Amino acid sequence: MLNFIVWNVRGIGSLSVKNRIRNLCRIHFIEFLVILEPMISNNKISFVAKVLGFPNYFFNVSNKIWIFWTKNVTLNILNDFPQVINISLSYFNVLVNASLVYAACVKNERRVLFSQLSDFASSCNNPWVVVGDFNTVLHASERKGGVFPKLSSMEEFGNMIMDCSLLDIGFIGSNFTWNNKRLWQRLDRALFNQLWIDNWSLTTVEHLSRSLSDHCPLLINIKNSLNCASSIPTFRFQNMWIQHIDFLKVVKSNWSAPLSPDNSIKGMVRLWFKFKRLKQFLSWWNKNCFKNIFANIAEMEKEVCRLENVILSDPSFMNDLNLAKDNLIKFQDMEETYWKQKASSKLIMEGDRNTKYFHSLVSKKKSLNYIKKVRDVNGDWLSDKELLDSVVKHFSNIFAINESKSSFFTSKSFSAPKINKIVFITHFTHQHLPFKYLGAPIFQGLKKSYLFDDIMKKMCEKISSWEFHFLSYGGRLTILKSVLNSMAFHLFQVIKPNVETVVRFERLLNKFFWGTRNDVKRMHWTSWIKLCGPLKEGGLGCKSIADSITVSSLKMWWNFRKNQSLWAKFMNFKYCKGKHPICCFYKNGDSMVWKRLCSIRNIMEPLIAWGLNSGNSYFWQDNWLFEGSIQSILHTISSSAIKVNNFFRNNSWDIEAILSLVPKEICLKIEKHCLENFCNDQILFTLSNNGNFVFKVAWDHIRNKKDSTMVYNRIWCNNIPTSYSILVWRICKGYIPVDVCLWKKGFYLPSKCQCCYHVESINHVFVNGPIASRVWIWFDAFFNTDYFSGHLTFNHLLTVIFHNTTRGHIKIITAMSLIWFLWLDRNDSKYRNVTMNHNRIIARTKEKINSLYKVNLINQKQFRGFKFTAKKLNNNLFEDLYEPCYRYVIWKKPKDCYIKINTDGSVSDNRYGCGGILRNNEGKLIQAFASPLVKCSVLMAELMALYKVLQICLTAGFFKVWIETDSSLVVNLVISENSGNFENYYVLKDIKRMLSHLDYSISHIWREGNACADFLAKLGASLNHLTSFNQSNIPFLLKGLINLDRSGLPYFRN
Repeated sequence: MLNFIVWNVRGIGSLSVKNRIRNLCRIHFIEFLVILEPMISNNKISFVAKVLGFPNYFFNVSNKIWIFWTKNVTLNILNDFPQVINISLSYFNVLVNASLVYAACVKNERRVLFSQLSDFASSCNNPWVVVGDFNTVLHASERKGGVFPKLSSMEEFGNMIMDCSLLDIGFIGSNFTWNNKRLWQRLDRALFNQLWIDNWSLTTVEHLSRSLSDHCPLLINIKNSLNCASSIPTFRFQNMWIQHIDFLKVVKSNWSAPLSPDNSIKGMVRLWFKFKRLKQFLSWWNKNCFKNIFANIAEMEKEVCRLENVILSDPSFMNDLNLAKDNLIKFQDMEETYWKQKASSKLIMEGDRNTKYFHSLVSKKKSLNYIKKVRDVNGDWLSDKELLDSVVKHFSNIFAINESKSSFFTSKSFSAPKINKIVFITHFTHQHLPFKYLGAPIFQGLKKSYLFDDIMKKMCEKISSWEFHFLSYGGRLTILKSVLNSMAFHLFQVIKPNVETVVRFERLLNKFFWGTRNDVKRMHWTSWIKLCGPLKEGGLGCKSIADSITVSSLKMWWNFRKNQSLWAKFMNFKYCKGKHPICCFYKNGDSMVWKRLCSIRNIMEPLIAWGLNSGNSYFWQDNWLFEGSIQSILHTISSSAIKVNNFFRNNSWDIEAILSLVPKEICLKIEKHCLENFCNDQILFTLSNNGNFVFKVAWDHIRNKKDSTMVYNRIWCNNIPTSYSILVWRICKGYIPVDVCLWKKGFYLPSKCQCCYHVESINHVFVNGPIASRVWIWFDAFFNTDYFSGHLTFNHLLTVIFHNTTRGHIKIITAMSLIWFLWLDRNDSKYRNVTMNHNRIIARTKEKINSLYKVNLINQKQFRGFKFTAKKLNNNLFEDLYEPCYRYVIWKKPKDCYIKINTDGSVSDNRYGCGGILRNNEGKLIQAFASPLVKCSVLMAELMALYKVLQICLTAGFFKVWIETDSSLVVNLVISENSGNFENYYVLKDIKRMLSHLDYSISHIWREGNACADFLAKLGASLNHLTSFNQSNIPFLLKGLINLDRSGLPYFRN
């Protein structure tokens, strides 16, 4: 369809570079070309375009991105930023969006790029490709040579890809796109959204040969379908066959028929013949009886439409219509099963209509698994069909069961002759328990500590490889969070370890953090359990092993109650037998998994709610009223397994039956809900914002909480080096080797400060000593403050300095830098005989702040309220601080025949309200409202505003609407398949139901452009009841805001 090239040429001025680009364009029929880092003046772009043969061209504001296109391509520039150009591109009536990227080398500047891409993703409704030089890698495997890539950079890049819902479909060619003869990296890549994959699943990205630049060109080839001849499909059992009414009968008939010509065959040969015959029969049966599932659905849809027309004149065909609808639902279930099997997905809720989801997974797999070219032994890429066929034949012959790597297990009572016979027939080895499967020990009997020796060994190997790299405490903490803790946690999700194993793991983690050298133990100031906890509560942001195991058990109960996986269905069938799991108990001989579930259910079950759909929740035990289970409301216990849908008949509740069981107050609450039979009830985690189980939220619920303190909350920030933060944390905790602290650990030595004859204590070294006093006096003079006095403690001094500041403020950075260099000066004096000097500490602090500014870790926000200090640090620093920039926000009128709706919610000072406004295509007011709300979250207030305005639209007969809100979360909830959370499930469900009756579009607008709805929401929070407005009673201020919007005057956003 279309080929285009993206290349960071590192200078396009030379003739050889132009010749190579021209040749590439000729060979690959390029109609769209992107050049990065041209390194020549932008006034020469017209000459370059003429040489390359492109009539159209454009360069971005930073002159880092040049684009060229032919007359067959129609291109519009949507956004022009220093690091990215967002365009819309039309090629023979096919419209796509593209973001052409040349990212900065500095992480902080790339954050601006990632933010711009995320903003564009929220408004992009077309197939979208993001391509260019990102100047960072996504995984450590994408770099060869040099130091290990920064985890934070990879994480931020990965988060951007996830936030924008982009996919990396792989590539052809070299694994790396850039090298400098010492270091190889994959810096250039192309990312696509799901719409692109759905439309062009065979798109390929090829890394062309690298010459004349340290980057290789990217060739993006867009294809619609395979260009190879169709082949005979291999037999594959289809799960959807099982749902056919005659399937089991025909399989049984075929299997029990005698073998021809010799029915006396026995053993494995007989089994092989039966399977072969059954395979041939099922292939015939699928083609002639089961037939094409998609054709069946199309035929049944036509039949339903025909009968719906017939029934208008002859109601006697109602039974035929119901039968046709049942068959249509059956065929749709079969289709979903087909796509689910194709997508290899096991984690989707049974009963939901997920066909589109499965189809997108298949499209992605198709794109990733499609073999575009094959590399021979010489490294050349081959695409000839005969060569491809020979490769397929080769691998078909060699892919078989490896007997030497296969084994079997038997019980202890299994006789030796039988074991030997199995070995003789299969050539498999006989093994004994325990053994490892996918990293987890499979065993029988009690859990022993030696079962976890493998994971302990791997962690020790990791530690030994890092131990001699002289890691700082900040480096050790990063590794603990990202690698070591997660290694053990992966195993503990499957198997709950014994107490001894947990202690071993915690000792190992604690040993790594505090450090050892040549097997000599260093001072371990506290245990691992005391290091765990949130940063704001005085922890290091780590989770204890015991808490992680508990949360893993909670997640296991969650998966068990979802009842989606084969494991969950098996456990329900074996141990519950139709009863509610809360009413079932374990007994001797039951599995350890079931005992683990029973031990945690009283904690997890109250955190689960059920959003009604078909009403298959348990009436007594499940929380489907969102106020607790009925038995907990009535303070009773019931073992009844009756379901909610047993009380819902003929589209209404059986009130008499309900009143015979529960009081009238509960019956009135039940009547507010209505059942729908299209899918199962939705399980919801009551603590999370999206209704799904979230590990971090569950951990925060079960852990032992401590009081949050301002000092601990302020010392951790991205623009403060982690080593500085850990040092201040250690001083606050008393985990620092000054003499007084060493006395508390049992080391009784003579004490003398390094700058005077005083006893060395934390307060003396960092606050009240001669050197420290001069440093803090300078600090007060520097910021024109009066914080320091000679009688403050260290914690009190930090509390005074941090008061009325935000995280990362220049005062905090300066104070922590002074503390860091005070400690370095003290150590230099003690171990290197360098006299302590306050001027040296101050100079090193200034130098550090300037260096933080140069790498963009400090900007104007950090100097809020103290801009005068920037000039004291560096004259150029004050001049370089950028001025605030503003963007225009304009409210736009809707199209003819459409109504524009703006909504907003307000939550402040324990007052809650919502508001909305309806305007026509001229921007004139049709109707507005403001309403108070009960206590709720901001998101709930936003959704209630949308809910009320949709009620107004349906009542007034407005069926063509454009909805606009300043909550991007509301937009995402409406357009996605998300069911909401515990608070807003039913409201969101009603909103989507009302929207199904409307011709609507929904979009996000910045808060400044939503001024009318913002005014109404704040007004609603101050009212006592819902109030409607029209032209006769419109508030004066609202009338002025409406006139501003009608005139098209912009609002300004900082």
